Amino acid sequence: MNAVAIRDDYLTGRLSQRVTKEDEKIIRKGAQLKATKLSDYVVSAARLQADMDLADQTAIELNDDAMEVFSAALERPAKVVPQLRKLFSKKTMFET
Repeated sequence: MNAVAIRDDYLTGRLSQRVTKEDEKIIRKGAQLKATKLSDYVVSAARLQADMDLADQTAIELNDDAMEVFSAALERPAKVVPQLRKLFSKKTMFET
């Protein structure tokens, strides 16, 4: 299954990319291996990489008001959640 579900009726953007013959050969082989259309294969791989890159982003930008709210939330004591305390007191499948 592709990492991204693609439906033709939602396709409105267009990307175009030049690649070396070797890159094209390898990408086409990968698409064939997965029995998927080349464009679906490329979009799926690019989307997966973009999702990972964005998830790895560590810098956030906040205006002064948002920074105050964020800082206050970080400074508040944590709430005790009995269900979580119970869950984390149990041994995991790796500890048995």
